[in-house]
Amino acid sequence: MACGNGKLFCACCLLLVLAHVAAASVNISVYWGQNGDEGSLAETCRTGRYALVIIAFLSESANTRKPALNLAGHCNGTSGTCASLATDIASCQSAGVKVLLSIRGSGVYAIAGVDPSVAEQYRFPFSLEEQELANFLWNSFLGGDGGTFLSRPFGSAELDGIDFNIYNDLAANYYNDLAKNLTTLYQGAKNGRRYLLSAAMDCSYDSAHDTVGKALRTGLFDHVWVRFYDDKSCQYASGDVTNLSSSWEQWTRALPSASLFLGLPASHEASSEGYIAPRILESDVLPVVNRSANYGGIMLWSRYYDRVNGYSAQLLGKEAISLSHNSYFRLYIGSGPTNRPTSARGFRQSATTNRFTHCTKRWTSAKEEHPNMPGGAAVTARLQGGAVEVVWKRHNSVWRKGSRGRDEVDR
Repeated sequence: MACGNGKLFCACCLLLVLAHVAAASVNISVYWGQNGDEGSLAETCRTGRYALVIIAFLSESANTRKPALNLAGHCNGTSGTCASLATDIASCQSAGVKVLLSIRGSGVYAIAGVDPSVAEQYRFPFSLEEQELANFLWNSFLGGDGGTFLSRPFGSAELDGIDFNIYNDLAANYYNDLAKNLTTLYQGAKNGRRYLLSAAMDCSYDSAHDTVGKALRTGLFDHVWVRFYDDKSCQYASGDVTNLSSSWEQWTRALPSASLFLGLPASHEASSEGYIAPRILESDVLPVVNRSANYGGIMLWSRYYDRVNGYSAQLLGKEAISLSHNSYFRLYIGSGPTNRPTSARGFRQSATTNRFTHCTKRWTSAKEEHPNMPGGAAVTARLQGGAVEVVWKRHNSVWRKGSRGRDEVDR
C-alpha cells in the first residue's frame, strides 16, 4: 500500500506505530541486595533499565528477634556500614528510579519443629506487633525521625516505600494490619511525599484468596509482583500460556486498583521452574498480559541473575534510555531530516525520537487514551513540521531502541 492512499493509510501507520510502541515498552522492577557480585545499587540504577529497585531484605535476627538487614555482603546493618548506601539511593532517586525496602520475616516456616497451629504466639513474620513494626519502618527508612533499634541504617536516605515479600499464608492477618498501619503513617506525612506499598505473591490465586489475599484486597497496595515461577499450576509451560493467562486474569480482576507486575526469574539459575526466554516473553506472553488495564510491567528476580544473563538488556535493547518523571516521547512517521520539528518548545527534559520511512501524508489533530500508558496518560497525534507526531506522557519509564528506523535523543 502506498502512502499516497491518503489519510486512511496514515491512520494505519499511526496505529501500527502505537502497537509497536506498546509491545516494546516494559517497565521493570528488580530485587537487589542478595548477591555481592550484582554490582552496587547506583550501578543498577545507572543501567537505565529499571523503574523500581527493591532492596532485599529486612528480616528478623534469629538471636535478637529484632529487625535486621541482610544484604549479602553489600554492607552490615548492625555495624552501621549500610549508611554508605545513602549516596546510591539518592543517585537512583535523582534518576527517577523508585527504591523500596522488602521485608521478609523468619516466621514459623523457618523454625524447626514448630506446629503451625500455634503460629500466633511467634508473631511472625516479626516478633514486633504490627503497629510497632510499622512505626519502626517509618522512622528507620521512610519519613520518620529515627528508629529504636537501628537508628537510620541508610543514613539520610529516605526510601520510596515498603515491599512485603510474602511466602507464608499463615501471616494473613499480620500483613493486613501492617498494611493499614503503614498507610496511616504514609497519609500523615508532613512533607506531602507519596510513599509506596508493594507485595510479592506466588501466582496461585486460589491458595492466596482466603489468606494473604485479605491484605491485598484492602486496596492499599500500589504494586503487586505476582511470581509466575516455581508453580506448575500457573506458570508458563513450553508453548502454552493457558495457565499463566488464567491466573493473571484472576489477579487483575481481584486487584483492580493495584498495578500488577509479571514476576519472572531472570535466568534458569534463578529458579528451578518458570523461566521464559525474552523472545518468548515478547511473542507469547506480553501480548496477553498487557491487555489488562492494570498491567504494570515485569518484576525480575534478581539483579544478579539479570546482570549475568542480560535479561532486561535483551528486552529493552542495549541502548535503553532512562527518562525521568514527566518526560515526553515523540514519534515521527516520515522520512528525512526535513520532517523533524525545528523546535522542541513545549517539551520537558529528554525525549526519544523514532523515525520511520513511511507515510508523509499530513495528519490532523487527534487524541486518544492509550490503555498501556500509566494512569491512562493522553496520547496525541498531530501535524508538526510535515510529519505525524505522536506525543504522550509517561512516568519514570525506560524506553527500548526501536527495531525499525533509528533513535535520536533530544536534550
